[in-house]
Amino acid sequence: MGRREIPQGQKIKKLAVGKFRKAKSTKNRPSGNSASPKNQKVGRREIPQGQKIKKLAVGKFRKAKKSKNRPSGNSASPNKLKMGRREIPQTQNRMNKKLTSLSAIRSLTTLIVFLATGYAYLVPLANVLRYHEQHHLFRFTADYFRQTLAEEGLLRYATNFVVQFFFHPWLGAMVMATLLTLIFVGVEGMLKRLLFGRALPLCLGLVPVLLLLIYTETTAHDLCWVVLSAVLIGVGWLVVALLSRFTSWLPLFSIQKPWSTKAQAISLLLTGMTALGAGYVGFVKHYPAKEGILLQTVFHARQGDWPAVLRYTQRYLDAGKTNPLIAYFHTMALYHAGQLPARLFDYPASLGVQTLYFPWRGNAAEAEFGGMLFEQLGLLNEALHWETEALVVDGATAPHLVNLARYNIVLGKPRVAQVFIEQLKHTLFYRGQAKQLEQQLRAGRVPHLRDALRGADREGVRFTNVQNLGPELQYLLQHDPHNRMVFDYLMAQLLLSNHVSLFARQLPRIRAFHVAALPSCYEEALLIYQMGVDKATFARCGFTVSPDTRARFARYMQLTGQGNQPLLQQEFGRTYWYYLNYLSPYGHQVIEESQEAHQNGIKQL
Repeated sequence: MGRREIPQGQKIKKLAVGKFRKAKSTKNRPSGNSASPKNQKVGRREIPQGQKIKKLAVGKFRKAKKSKNRPSGNSASPNKLKMGRREIPQTQNRMNKKLTSLSAIRSLTTLIVFLATGYAYLVPLANVLRYHEQHHLFRFTADYFRQTLAEEGLLRYATNFVVQFFFHPWLGAMVMATLLTLIFVGVEGMLKRLLFGRALPLCLGLVPVLLLLIYTETTAHDLCWVVLSAVLIGVGWLVVALLSRFTSWLPLFSIQKPWSTKAQAISLLLTGMTALGAGYVGFVKHYPAKEGILLQTVFHARQGDWPAVLRYTQRYLDAGKTNPLIAYFHTMALYHAGQLPARLFDYPASLGVQTLYFPWRGNAAEAEFGGMLFEQLGLLNEALHWETEALVVDGATAPHLVNLARYNIVLGKPRVAQVFIEQLKHTLFYRGQAKQLEQQLRAGRVPHLRDALRGADREGVRFTNVQNLGPELQYLLQHDPHNRMVFDYLMAQLLLSNHVSLFARQLPRIRAFHVAALPSCYEEALLIYQMGVDKATFARCGFTVSPDTRARFARYMQLTGQGNQPLLQQEFGRTYWYYLNYLSPYGHQVIEESQEAHQNGIKQL
């Protein structure tokens, strides 16, 4: 243009200022001022003869129509297409499409990884995250940082920081899903830059994700490995990215040709089948179902949702399994449902009195939950003792700090309670509860928490029996005779420990609760007691045995004499008679008490 010669036959656009009209070209007549017979002159530009001129306007442009069967004038070859001023071979265009398809597949796979792991931690593994949150409490203090760094290290400090977000189940699931997704993306990025130079559709990043997901499905495994893996893979990804940018020896195995659509489909199918197989093995076949039920039971017990506790414990016991913690919460839920005497022997009580409480043995799990029973019984001094022991074992966790503050408020120890409240103030999610505890501290009472021995004479020294709950229940009934939970637990403890005679002596206390009729297990124990004493002694207890109970006992003795054990268990497996003769861990006979033993309390078991 200007002094530049344009080849013949090329289409150009005429640039002008303002409005333009399409110049008409004369087919075989040269312009008068042309420099050569084959060229025409337009202004100062020489245009080849026979060329069509199009107007180029400043502003809006119209797209030139392409001829169907005629190649572009500046086409270098039939295998190249014209895109603006850039020529791209058709093979390169197909390669770009494949790479775009692979990138979309990787993005979709990343989203699936995030959603799948988020669902796993929000639904089936929600109790695992809740367990970790209840056993680790992150505090924003310098003392906590120094103590954790000195005792457990920086990794534990970082893990506890992550765990604090498990307070909300949805937030905990999102945090864990984000960590695993970052691990997936990091592994995929490192393989691309370090080994192959191109993303692969194999999704090898799923391998560590599945392994960590299966690893964290039980509370026995620590979450430190997830945090450590995320940190190491993130640092590794950054290092590899820097090396690939400033060095020429990466990637090690460069793949130039992109994967075909068929290869991508086959590899993704194999990856999906592997992921499903690993998920089946990890979650369906080897998922700790018993642990899941136990964690659900503990969660609902702490929330005071006793119908849910009863539902989960029954599911566990219906499977024919035995667990002291399940039996402990099952009995507690039966009381809150008003069904403890009626359903005490619904399941084989082979644990004896440990169905009701934990004798002190220094067990960590028992120490953590043993104080819950004493809190509900109203024996707060003993509940405080158990929580203090649990604090030593588990450390300063949120449940222990809250309970210790509550107990000290009711027991009249405000300065001690304030120490535990201050710990809660420096947390992210328990600050609101700390403020509520401070309000209760100023009021001097805690809702739904009472000390059954508040008005008792506390002169002198009295030691608590940490092995046998019976004497403590008797002592509580003397000072709180209308405490129904204490009475039900005392009766259950006497029956389970084979103390039928002492049971008969304590049974008149039931009149304080205006019970219409005796539970069947009480009548069954009374019948056994009647058979071992004279009429005058039995009459002093003030109760009688119904004819129906006597008829059932005659049937029981008949089947016992026949030796028909399966039928005997089917008809009488839920009776006190069957427990006493076949299941009691203290022998298969009644334990007789002397008058001296009766005065000094229940016999040590």
